[in-house]
Amino acid sequence: MDTSADQEQSFDIIVAGAGVTGILAANRLCQSLPDAKVLLLDKAPRPGGRAMSPKGEDDWGYGLNFVSKKVLNFIEHSYSLEPDLSMPESAYEHKLATGSILAAGKFQDIELADCFNAKGAKALAGNAAVKEWPKVESILSASKENEKSEVSFSKAWKDGKKNPAVIALRHLSTFCGMSDIWKSSPLAIQERLEYFESGLYSGPWEDLLSELLSFPSLEDRLESHFSCRIIEAAYEENSWRVLTEKGLFSAKALMVAQAPWHAVEWLDRKDCPIPVLQLAMKSKPTSIVTLSTKHESIQNLPDLVYIPAEEVQVLKVSDTSLCYQATIDFETTLNAPAVVKAIKRLKRARKKLEAVREDLKSTREHIALVPIAWSHSAYLSERKIVEKLAEESKFQSPKLGFCGDSYGDNYSPDVNLVKSLTTACTAISEIHRST
Repeated sequence: MDTSADQEQSFDIIVAGAGVTGILAANRLCQSLPDAKVLLLDKAPRPGGRAMSPKGEDDWGYGLNFVSKKVLNFIEHSYSLEPDLSMPESAYEHKLATGSILAAGKFQDIELADCFNAKGAKALAGNAAVKEWPKVESILSASKENEKSEVSFSKAWKDGKKNPAVIALRHLSTFCGMSDIWKSSPLAIQERLEYFESGLYSGPWEDLLSELLSFPSLEDRLESHFSCRIIEAAYEENSWRVLTEKGLFSAKALMVAQAPWHAVEWLDRKDCPIPVLQLAMKSKPTSIVTLSTKHESIQNLPDLVYIPAEEVQVLKVSDTSLCYQATIDFETTLNAPAVVKAIKRLKRARKKLEAVREDLKSTREHIALVPIAWSHSAYLSERKIVEKLAEESKFQSPKLGFCGDSYGDNYSPDVNLVKSLTTACTAISEIHRST
């Protein structure tokens, strides 16, 4: 790394990525290491990552601003370590609770907690799906007992693709970030359905995340730089040297709070653990295409509307914004054929919703591709790569840690997030305490 012309700023720990995971990591490291000086970097103009909610007329969300109670409990614990502070009760107020299925020009309301079981199957495919649903449950539950001999869902399912129960499962899986159940691991399907069934809480999270970065005890010890893209990073002479658009920084330890597909773009290959490189090179995340719309006001709309004919879900991301989502296999450009087809589905879905809710005519729209919407593909062919990564001793170390929903073998993203975050922070704390 040629940095001779750059003036270097030194820290104890650098955290790369200011999404939910990176912010929690920076906060936790500062709280557990009272003498450490921590730097948080992100290329975005403000914290939040994929969980950011739209702010203002020229800002657009992706409808990914939801977390499980497991993450909220972690945040609440972080607050409990700060004297005279407690997490605002409002954090638990925005639980996704109501849903509706829009088919043949009519809404069928259902509680979201019931969407991911036999009740959801009935709402999507009628009474016949309920009768056949035990067959689905049998395959999914068996996958947990026989992980080593697991086969793809297409091999486990013996009743054809037109069975009402499997039609319902296909729709539920699409919303849960799985583009093709037939290639998928039954265990992945089971764990992802359980994640949604457990209950999720939506943002906005900006105020909460910003407060985590400004605890009084962290003053003068935690520094944040936004709109600061990392160009390259390498471990040289017992120190990390991180070159960014805003200058050169060094630290004893580096915490990567980004998905591996982003991290390998700037992290020196010689320093990147083999399991992380394998995940980035041999597996692909799942993408979503979004159509975000602005409205004068959104009244009396469920938290989630699903339109089966287009396999599109619609989420309310603010009092004036909706987000239409279509799940696809990994893509990186809006010109890709799969993305073009998804955009057509999104526009047809919007037309169907606005036909029955004329008050929801949009004033503005924005189309986006989110390449890494779900870190783990549910495909069985990629499961072994994910399982290798779960052997945490192979990629967590005192000088380099990785945390986030990518780093683990569970298909509930928040399980991976909390476990990897806890493990990485513990490992990195060792190098600071020993010096």
